[in-house]
Formats: sequence, structure tokens, C-alpha cells
Amino acid sequence: MLFQDFLDAVLGLFLGADAVSSGAETLPPGAVKVSPQGNCITPVLYEGSPAGYMINVSGTQMYVTEPKGHVKKGHGLLYLSDVLGLAAPDNLILADSFARQGYFVLAPDLYQGHPAPDDHDRPDLGFNATEFLDAHPISITDPVVELAIKTMRTAFNITKVASAGYCFGAKYTFRFSTAEKAAAGLGVDVIVVAHPTNVTDEEIEARVAPASIAAGQYDMYMPEQRRWQIESALLATNYGASMDLYSDVPHGFAIRVNLSDPVARFVKQEVFNQHITWLDYWMPKVPGY
Repeated sequence: MLFQDFLDAVLGLFLGADAVSSGAETLPPGAVKVSPQGNCITPVLYEGSPAGYMINVSGTQMYVTEPKGHVKKGHGLLYLSDVLGLAAPDNLILADSFARQGYFVLAPDLYQGHPAPDDHDRPDLGFNATEFLDAHPISITDPVVELAIKTMRTAFNITKVASAGYCFGAKYTFRFSTAEKAAAGLGVDVIVVAHPTNVTDEEIEARVAPASIAAGQYDMYMPEQRRWQIESALLATNYGASMDLYSDVPHGFAIRVNLSDPVARFVKQEVFNQHITWLDYWMPKVPGY
């Protein structure tokens, strides 16, 4: 037996024959194969120019980025950003990354032109988080999210709406995943979030959508005890749930990374893999196309 034949036989015992077959498909450069069905994930974008465009709907700015080539018909992703909003290129190119996976993506300006500054994590420089949150309460943010979902469903013919929420935005992925929102045609069908803030146990437990959460070891807004509480809230329902913990990363790890830090780059890609895998599994199960 040739060495390669021997190696293939050994790998086949652990990975399955399909994984080592000489007739296996060739994946795109950098793609990660994530399922026996052959689905693959292209690398998340770390930098570059946004590929989408802005629209104005009833005075609210929204970023739209559409898939090219492979399109998941009727499948849309509502991107709910962190506090830096649409002014941050990192948010726009992450939205583009989802579009490259076949999803129509719409990201509303949750902050109505007044996002947090880049140095928001430096209170010594004058940023007041309490004042910022007081300026963006549920009573103001809920209508923005509602308008975004209506726009996706009516203007762009989206029949299945997933939502990716980060930091501040994660709260609203859960708020719009209830049975009441679904009955009103405003529901989120599948949830993926990372480093959520200010989401309550009650909001998590009220969901009727499968939810996947990415947490960071050193997230100051989601310490160990809070992670346990969120895990319990996730498991309090009969809907799908997952929660992944990433070591050695602070709050914001799924969006803003130090490009010179290989661990940070790796984690951002892994979170994106987690989210796409979750979406690709659950979205086809949502009634519709």
C-alpha cells in the first residue's frame, strides 16, 4: 500500500471517507467546509471598502448590501450594529460578509445619525454611556427596527428574516423574535448575536426563534455570572440554542479587531463561521421559499 493510500485510510476512520476522497470538490481559496452537504464559508472581511449602498426610508438611513452570484432567494439578514453604527466601516464590511454568503442584508441606523464616538470605551475622555443609552431608549429604537423589517419584507420581497445583533443591537434581535411580532409580520425568524449588552432574561425567554450567542472571556459587559444567567435563559425555551465562549478576547471581538493580533483575527472568523453555520441550518426550516 502506498503511503498516501495508508494515510487516506487512517484519516477516513476519523473523518469519514468523503473527507479524503480523491474526487472531493475543490473549495474556493480560503473557504471553510462546514457541513457534509458541501456548504462552505468564505473568509470574513477584515478591511476594505463597503460594497453596498445607503437608502433613506422615512428619514432613517439604512445600509443595503446584496448578494452576488449565489443568492438565497427570499432570505434576508437584519444587521443590528454596535454603538458605533453605520459610521463605522467595520460594521458595513461585516454586513458585506453576510451578503457574500448569499443573504440580502439591511442595516438600519439605530442611532439616527448620533452613534457613539470611536473612543467610547474611554470614559476618561468624556463619553458618558448612561447619557448615550438614555438618548436611545426602546421607545425610539423599536420603531427603527420595525421600519427596517417592513422595508425588507415589502420593498425587497424578503420572506424569511434572520437578525445578526452586536452589543446594543443584540437586544433588539430578541425583542423582535416573539410570537407577537411574528403574528404581526414583524418577527425575526433566526437569531445570531455576539457580545450582547442590556438584553434581559425575559427578552431571551420570550423568543420563538433559534438563537446562537458568541461570548468573550474578557467582555466587561458579560462577565462569567451573566453568561450563566443568559445560558439558563436560552435553555428555558424549547427553541434551538447555542452559546460559544471565546477565550482571550474583550467586548467587541466579533467586529473590531487588532489586525496584527492573530488570535483576534482567528476569533472574528470563527464567530462568523458560527453565525453562518447557524443561519444556513435554521433558515431553510422557516416556512416560506
